Amino acid sequence: RFAGGMALTTFLALLLTQIDKLALSNLVSLEEFGHYTLAASVASALALLVTPISTAVYPRLTELVTRTEHETLVTTYHRASQWLAAAIVPAGLAIAAFAEPLLLAWTGNAAISQNTAPILALLALGTMLNGMMYLPHMLQLAHGWTGFTIRVNMVAVLFIVPAVLWSVPRFGATGAAWAWLVLNVGYVFISMHFMHRLLLPGEKSRWYRDSVLWPLSAGSCAALILRYGVGLPHDRMALSVALMAFTLLIASAVLLAIPASREFLRRLLISFREKLQHG
Repeated sequence: RFAGGMALTTFLALLLTQIDKLALSNLVSLEEFGHYTLAASVASALALLVTPISTAVYPRLTELVTRTEHETLVTTYHRASQWLAAAIVPAGLAIAAFAEPLLLAWTGNAAISQNTAPILALLALGTMLNGMMYLPHMLQLAHGWTGFTIRVNMVAVLFIVPAVLWSVPRFGATGAAWAWLVLNVGYVFISMHFMHRLLLPGEKSRWYRDSVLWPLSAGSCAALILRYGVGLPHDRMALSVALMAFTLLIASAVLLAIPASREFLRRLLISFREKLQHG
């Protein structure tokens, strides 16, 4: 039963991530479809930050569920969720805020960068929100519970198909990107609400606060200040260096906003002071 649930979940996830491209290939021009494909390729790189964390944490969650060590499970889940946010939020916000400069630094083509940037910004935000749900999904699998994800993904398919078919003829490829973003906003603020109520009663507010609200708020403020308050160089190499520096600054703001990383930095500072005193 669990294997069947995983197979159906995988099929639905594949459908959700490919239905936009299938629709766009028939609804927009080849040039616009190329812009969307380029943006999707860049946004999908965010998964590289999420998969290692979720893969490492899943066996530990399963062990704790099996041993019914609830307090340790809660602590591990929240800490891992916060570190996942620390990894994906800075990258997602940096890509969204600096979509056009990033594409220009990569492709060197101003026209492609300008046309692709709005699509990339929306896809990056949607993919970032999607990545933040990996740990809650791992928690469901640790409980052997695939039914919830199947039901949620079925509803998502029923939303995304008409949303894409309605928005693309009116707004082009950007409409499909908006549908992806709205879908993942619904994932985070609706499906995660019910998931936490069922699996971790009393922990929903903590997850939303520490793993969603604080990192997104701090990272968004830093990204907006850098985007509109600091000028960017025109040279591609200098632009690449500036974008990496901006991403690090956004990451610093996010790390200072997340309880788990703040505690880690505090302990690191104490350890460094003790070494200096004994040295």
